[in-house]
Amino acid sequence: MNFQSPVHLTAELAHGMAELGMPNSYIVAPARGLDYQALHGYWSAVEAAGLLDLRFPEKPVADLNKFVAERRLQDHEYYVIHCGSGQLVGEFSLENFMGKAAQVHFSMHPDNEPSFNVELASCVADQLLYQWKDFRDLSRTFLDTLLGLTPIPNRAACIFVLRAGFEKLGVLPSSMNYLGEVVDTMVSVRVRH
Repeated sequence: MNFQSPVHLTAELAHGMAELGMPNSYIVAPARGLDYQALHGYWSAVEAAGLLDLRFPEKPVADLNKFVAERRLQDHEYYVIHCGSGQLVGEFSLENFMGKAAQVHFSMHPDNEPSFNVELASCVADQLLYQWKDFRDLSRTFLDTLLGLTPIPNRAACIFVLRAGFEKLGVLPSSMNYLGEVVDTMVSVRVRH
């Protein structure tokens, strides 16, 4: 994989992970903790690959600089970072919290191999469901259910979500604005067992 714009804030951590024999490990960091250039490099690559409008189909991105600045301030925006290189390899965000469930959105760096992306999304889902804790009560999980709402015309995204371990619950007709059209949505979940 060939990435650009390493995360400079994790250079010391990357060196430490390499010394511990874990250079091929990954960490998750909130957007607020990452430098602007690393985020800009990630989203520039996504845009150059023609994938930005697919990740944000309801609101086209007109100004990438403004978009990156806004993403950096999101409360539940996270990035997966390769510890050996400091490269951003994926992004996910959580929204629409309902009890101990939340909707999850994924994007992956366009230079990633497709099989790596599926594995990464599955691992992130496992982390969210099994290892993230409620900061008010660390004996409780943060989330029990992840919800996916995927536009049916984006067949690749529907296949990706199912391969990442989400279960299709059904189709919600005429429920999403996707690239200027109202389309049906695949509803999927991944539940902690």
